[in-house]
Amino acid sequence: MSNVDLEYGRLISQSHEQELPLTVAEFWSGFDDYLALQKALGGHEDTKLLTGGGRPNNGVNAEVAFAFAGGETREVLWQKDDTNHIWVMGLPQPNVMFSYYRATVSVWQAEQTTKARLTIDGVLVSEKEKERQITLDTLAKFLPTRINEISDLVLQRDGLRMSLKLKLNYSIDDFWKIVSNWSDISWVMGATSMEDLGNDIRRVHFGDVALEEKLDSATEETHTLVYSVLKSAMPVSMYQGTLRLKCKGDNKLVLYYDSVFLPREGLDRKTVKNAIEQGFSQRLEWMKNKFN
Repeated sequence: MSNVDLEYGRLISQSHEQELPLTVAEFWSGFDDYLALQKALGGHEDTKLLTGGGRPNNGVNAEVAFAFAGGETREVLWQKDDTNHIWVMGLPQPNVMFSYYRATVSVWQAEQTTKARLTIDGVLVSEKEKERQITLDTLAKFLPTRINEISDLVLQRDGLRMSLKLKLNYSIDDFWKIVSNWSDISWVMGATSMEDLGNDIRRVHFGDVALEEKLDSATEETHTLVYSVLKSAMPVSMYQGTLRLKCKGDNKLVLYYDSVFLPREGLDRKTVKNAIEQGFSQRLEWMKNKFN
């Protein structure tokens, strides 16, 4: 970031571009409902749709509001180009951070993958250079997460779900130490080796086949682990698994496994679900034999 970007009153611009696990059509469907999308972006669950004054409930000129940094922020959908897949949203009035703010998302089919770009243009309110620096640093930190939030919205809305459970005669603390250690693959059926790729991403090898997984969270208080599959031979474009352990007495626990996954475009959803359920049922049976 140059010193010019920190000049008071200057229009700044930051962008992030990345590959997507979804097709253009799948990702673009995340923009169908403006209110639902805005609730997903940044986790503003208190986001409400503003009505009256000729505002539409959805589409261009729809407006939402939510609490932000001690004040209220309003955001209006300025453009939704379904042909070129360009979406633009902005502030109809200044908020506590920006006197002007515009967010532009574009998605396109690259040579071998789908790509999306998010660009933020804005003018910062603060006259203090240190405060402007903090705002820009925060923006740069959270910018890469927004595209993933849109993909996750599609996954949670359209994905298939699976729930399994397993009773084990095992100490919950000892078992949690195993599964929460992201380098430990002793509880992964068929795993032969593991590579640490950094940023909580690992590549697990099953002989000549491998998959890449990202640890999303591990909460010791509730013995809950959430992870996402980034690359695999499974017939899915996105997959998120949640493992929860519940103590049922001394050296007794119940393992609850829930997942949501999106079949690859063109595949039969029922067939994919049956295959995923069969595969993970076998894994839990193997786990029962290994750890009981």
